Amino acid sequence: MREGEGSGWLWRRSSACLPEECVEVAITRQGVLARDTKRPDPVIRFHPEAWQEFQAAVRGRLLRGAER
Repeated sequence: MREGEGSGWLWRRSSACLPEECVEVAITRQGVLARDTKRPDPVIRFHPEAWQEFQAAVRGRLLRGAER
């Protein structure tokens, strides 16, 4: 993971991302924030349980080889 700072939060991105073409996440007390590196506004806030469900859904699609 690469780390970067923005808006007072510690943003993390995958090392597999292309420059300026990635989604970054920041863990906060209120939940998980997500943003697009090309357009950092708006930031999407996930409740911790919703983030876990989102990750499980993405992993499930990747494991099944779903098409985009």
